[in-house]
This record gives sequence, structure tokens and C-alpha cells, in this order.
Amino acid sequence: MRITGFGQSKKPFYSFDFYTFETKSAIGIGPNPQFNESKQFAIDATVQFQKYMETQVLSIDLIDDAVDISKTAARDYIGSVRIPLREAFVKSRVEGTFPVIDENRESNGELTISITVSDAP
Repeated sequence: MRITGFGQSKKPFYSFDFYTFETKSAIGIGPNPQFNESKQFAIDATVQFQKYMETQVLSIDLIDDAVDISKTAARDYIGSVRIPLREAFVKSRVEGTFPVIDENRESNGELTISITVSDAP
């Protein structure tokens, strides 16, 4: 995962919830950090999981840990990337560079990511 174009962000990190798992990254340094991380989740292929993959969106939130949120008008929220999981489930893979959209619906950088769905060996 590579994040670019965050302007003044100094200590970005990401978090997301996937199915029954919660994930939070380490804190990156600078406006263009690279998180060379791979997350694997062992999940039973139940009907419930299939419905989840067909209907849900993976929302990856990006936060700047360097922001002192106790200050008036401080903003630590960088934005989020939303990826429909249906494509990953149907095609077994989604990859690309996605815009990071802030609360004003403006682009605030990009996130490069790859999602793969596979059967266990």
C-alpha cells in the first residue's frame, strides 16, 4: 500500500474494518509514506461471508497522528478510500490507485492498493 499527495500530513496511518477484523497500520512518516504491508484473513466461505462480499464496501480511513485535535479547528482526518468488495469477490482481485476523499468530497491524495481473494491451499 502506497499513499501519496497528503500535503501537510506528517504522521499518517490507516485503519479499516473487514468482515469481523479491525486493522490499524503503524504510523508513516511524511506526506508520501509507503506501507509495504500484507494482511491475510482466514475466513470460512459461508453464505454470510458471500453476502458480505457482494454487498459491502471496504472503507479505508486515513488519519494524521501529528495533529493536536485539542486545538480549535484541528483536523486529523485526511480522508478515505472506498472500494466495492463485489469486484474482488467476482474477479478474485482488485488493484489500482484510488483517490482519498475528505469530508468535503475533495481529493486529498491517492492510495495504491491490491486486494486478492483466494482459496486456502
